[in-house]
Amino acid sequence: METYQKQPDLGENCVETLGNVRRSIYHRFLPILEEVAAAGPAGAVDLQDLLLRLNICGLDFGRDPETLALGLPENAFATAFDRATKASLQRFIFPEPVWRFKKWLQVGMEATLTSSVAHVDRYLSTIIKSRKLELSDGRRDCDDLLSRFMKKGAYTDAFLQHVVLDLARSSANE
Repeated sequence: METYQKQPDLGENCVETLGNVRRSIYHRFLPILEEVAAAGPAGAVDLQDLLLRLNICGLDFGRDPETLALGLPENAFATAFDRATKASLQRFIFPEPVWRFKKWLQVGMEATLTSSVAHVDRYLSTIIKSRKLELSDGRRDCDDLLSRFMKKGAYTDAFLQHVVLDLARSSANE
Protein backbone atom coordinates (compact mmCIF):
# COMPACT_ATOMS: atom_id res chain seq x y z
CA MET A 1 0.00 0.00 0.00
CA GLU A 2 1.32 3.43 -0.92
CA THR A 3 2.36 5.78 1.90
CA TYR A 4 -0.19 8.40 0.92
CA GLN A 5 -2.95 5.77 1.20
CA LYS A 6 -2.01 5.14 4.83
CA GLN A 7 -2.47 8.75 5.88
CA PRO A 8 -3.86 9.09 9.39
CA ASP A 9 -7.27 10.40 10.31
CA LEU A 10 -6.39 13.96 11.28
CA GLY A 11 -9.88 14.70 12.56
CA GLU A 12 -9.54 12.79 15.82
CA ASN A 13 -9.67 14.73 19.11
CA CYS A 14 -9.99 18.19 17.56
CA VAL A 15 -11.16 19.96 20.72
CA GLU A 16 -7.82 21.59 21.53
CA THR A 17 -7.24 22.54 17.91
CA LEU A 18 -10.65 24.22 17.84
CA GLY A 19 -9.72 26.08 21.01
CA ASN A 20 -6.55 27.34 19.32
CA VAL A 21 -8.57 28.40 16.30
CA ARG A 22 -11.04 30.26 18.49
CA ARG A 23 -8.23 32.08 20.34
CA SER A 24 -6.55 33.04 17.07
CA ILE A 25 -9.82 34.33 15.67
CA TYR A 26 -10.82 36.34 18.75
CA HIS A 27 -7.41 37.72 19.69
CA ARG A 28 -5.85 38.23 16.27
CA PHE A 29 -8.23 37.94 13.33
CA LEU A 30 -11.15 40.00 14.69
CA PRO A 31 -9.03 42.93 15.94
CA ILE A 32 -7.63 43.32 12.42
CA LEU A 33 -11.14 43.32 10.93
CA GLU A 34 -12.27 45.83 13.58
CA GLU A 35 -9.34 48.10 12.69
CA VAL A 36 -10.24 47.91 9.00
CA ALA A 37 -13.91 48.61 9.75
CA ALA A 38 -12.96 51.59 11.92
CA ALA A 39 -10.96 53.03 9.03
CA GLY A 40 -14.21 53.31 7.08
CA PRO A 41 -14.20 53.39 3.29
CA ALA A 42 -10.43 53.96 3.26
CA GLY A 43 -9.86 50.63 5.07
CA ALA A 44 -9.15 47.64 2.93
CA VAL A 45 -7.74 44.21 3.62
CA ASP A 46 -6.96 41.15 1.57
CA LEU A 47 -9.19 38.55 3.19
CA GLN A 48 -7.36 35.66 1.51
CA ASP A 49 -4.09 36.93 3.00
CA LEU A 50 -5.71 37.09 6.46
CA LEU A 51 -7.04 33.54 6.16
CA LEU A 52 -3.64 32.28 5.04
CA ARG A 53 -2.06 33.99 8.03
CA LEU A 54 -4.68 32.43 10.30
CA ASN A 55 -3.90 28.94 9.00
CA ILE A 56 -0.15 29.42 9.25
CA CYS A 57 -0.73 30.83 12.75
CA GLY A 58 -0.46 27.40 14.30
CA LEU A 59 -3.30 25.51 12.69
CA ASP A 60 -1.19 23.84 10.04
CA PHE A 61 2.31 23.93 11.48
CA GLY A 62 1.84 24.65 15.16
CA ARG A 63 4.42 27.38 14.89
CA ASP A 64 3.23 30.93 15.16
CA PRO A 65 5.26 33.35 13.04
CA GLU A 66 3.19 36.16 14.62
CA THR A 67 2.14 37.54 11.26
CA LEU A 68 -1.57 37.66 12.07
CA ALA A 69 -1.24 40.88 14.04
CA LEU A 70 -2.21 44.51 13.71
CA GLY A 71 -0.11 46.10 11.01
CA LEU A 72 0.19 42.72 9.25
CA PRO A 73 3.95 42.17 9.56
CA GLU A 74 5.63 40.48 6.62
CA ASN A 75 5.43 36.71 6.53
CA ALA A 76 8.71 35.58 4.97
CA PHE A 77 7.47 32.03 4.45
CA ALA A 78 4.26 33.13 2.70
CA THR A 79 6.19 35.64 0.58
CA ALA A 80 8.70 32.99 -0.53
CA PHE A 81 5.88 30.51 -1.11
CA ASP A 82 3.96 33.01 -3.29
CA ARG A 83 7.07 33.93 -5.27
CA ALA A 84 7.87 30.27 -5.89
CA THR A 85 4.30 29.63 -7.04
CA LYS A 86 4.35 32.60 -9.44
CA ALA A 87 7.78 31.66 -10.78
CA SER A 88 6.62 28.08 -11.35
CA LEU A 89 3.63 29.34 -13.31
CA GLN A 90 5.99 31.28 -15.57
CA ARG A 91 7.27 27.94 -16.83
CA PHE A 92 3.88 27.32 -18.43
CA ILE A 93 3.99 30.68 -20.19
CA PHE A 94 7.47 30.53 -21.68
CA PRO A 95 8.58 27.82 -24.09
CA GLU A 96 10.61 25.13 -22.35
CA PRO A 97 13.95 26.03 -23.97
CA VAL A 98 13.53 29.65 -22.78
CA TRP A 99 12.87 28.90 -19.12
CA ARG A 100 15.53 26.16 -19.09
CA PHE A 101 18.07 28.66 -20.44
CA LYS A 102 16.99 31.20 -17.79
CA LYS A 103 17.33 28.49 -15.17
CA TRP A 104 20.81 27.64 -16.39
CA LEU A 105 21.78 31.34 -16.24
CA GLN A 106 19.87 31.83 -12.95
CA VAL A 107 18.18 35.02 -14.16
CA GLY A 108 14.70 36.47 -13.85
CA MET A 109 11.97 34.35 -12.34
CA GLU A 110 14.20 31.26 -12.34
CA ALA A 111 16.57 32.96 -9.90
CA THR A 112 13.54 33.93 -7.82
CA LEU A 113 12.29 30.36 -7.93
CA THR A 114 15.62 28.95 -6.77
CA SER A 115 15.95 31.34 -3.83
CA SER A 116 12.29 31.06 -2.84
CA VAL A 117 12.31 27.26 -2.89
CA ALA A 118 15.49 27.26 -0.80
CA HIS A 119 13.84 29.57 1.75
CA VAL A 120 10.70 27.41 1.91
CA ASP A 121 12.81 24.24 2.27
CA ARG A 122 14.84 25.72 5.14
CA TYR A 123 11.71 26.93 6.92
CA LEU A 124 9.92 23.58 6.60
CA SER A 125 13.01 21.59 7.60
CA THR A 126 13.33 23.71 10.72
CA ILE A 127 9.68 23.15 11.64
CA ILE A 128 9.90 19.39 11.11
CA LYS A 129 13.15 19.00 13.08
CA SER A 130 11.93 21.09 16.00
CA ARG A 131 8.57 19.29 16.05
CA LYS A 132 10.29 15.88 16.11
CA LEU A 133 12.35 17.02 19.09
CA GLU A 134 9.33 18.41 20.90
CA LEU A 135 7.34 15.23 20.35
CA SER A 136 10.20 12.88 21.30
CA ASP A 137 11.05 14.83 24.47
CA GLY A 138 7.42 15.25 25.42
CA ARG A 139 8.16 18.94 25.97
CA ARG A 140 5.00 20.10 24.34
CA ASP A 141 1.61 18.64 23.59
CA CYS A 142 1.40 19.60 19.94
CA ASP A 143 -2.06 19.57 18.45
CA ASP A 144 -1.53 21.08 15.01
CA LEU A 145 -2.07 19.10 11.81
CA LEU A 146 1.64 18.37 11.28
CA SER A 147 2.03 16.99 14.82
CA ARG A 148 -1.06 14.83 14.47
CA PHE A 149 0.37 13.41 11.28
CA MET A 150 3.75 12.75 12.90
CA LYS A 151 2.15 11.00 15.90
CA LYS A 152 0.42 8.50 13.64
CA GLY A 153 3.51 6.98 12.04
CA ALA A 154 7.18 7.13 11.21
CA TYR A 155 7.65 9.17 8.06
CA THR A 156 10.77 10.53 6.41
CA ASP A 157 11.55 14.23 6.65
CA ALA A 158 11.10 14.52 2.89
CA PHE A 159 7.62 12.98 3.09
CA LEU A 160 6.67 15.25 6.00
CA GLN A 161 7.95 18.24 4.06
CA HIS A 162 5.59 17.31 1.21
CA VAL A 163 2.74 17.01 3.70
CA VAL A 164 3.48 20.47 5.10
CA LEU A 165 3.71 21.91 1.58
CA ASP A 166 0.33 20.38 0.76
CA LEU A 167 -1.13 21.94 3.90
CA ALA A 168 0.31 25.32 2.96
CA ARG A 169 -0.92 24.95 -0.62
CA SER A 170 -4.43 24.06 0.52
CA SER A 171 -4.41 26.99 2.96
CA ALA A 172 -3.34 29.35 0.17
CA ASN A 173 -6.07 28.08 -2.14
CA GLU A 174 -8.96 28.30 0.33
